[in-house]
Amino acid sequence: MNIIKLLMAAKSEEVLGSEEYDSVFINNGFETYTIDGLDITSAIDSFLGGKCYDNIALDVGKTYKITFDYVYNSGTNPTYRVASNADLNINAVLNEQLVGTGTYTFYSLGQAYHGFDSAFSTSFEVYNLSVKEVL
Repeated sequence: MNIIKLLMAAKSEEVLGSEEYDSVFINNGFETYTIDGLDITSAIDSFLGGKCYDNIALDVGKTYKITFDYVYNSGTNPTYRVASNADLNINAVLNEQLVGTGTYTFYSLGQAYHGFDSAFSTSFEVYNLSVKEVL
């Protein structure tokens, strides 16, 4: 392999910083909500949905990569958000309806919260959530 191909391969590999996510989500409205460590093993609401959120310190001007495994059980798929408030509705840089495994890269404006939100009945699980700075 020549030097140009090696440099291109090295440049295309993403380098990630240390794990930023280290606390559990706070339940706000799910009828049934269970966790195991940092995983959400059950988030269920049969009527108006709910949300769960966590405070996360993200530096302004840095790029972050968030990944997780999402399991749909029933109802409406929730939305994953990164925002400036616990209601997850101010300055949201991510506002993604979930389908399968989530991988999102975004530029931070100093958001302090992230979480899952559903306005309708839902049942889901989230495993292996990771938040890392892209170096």
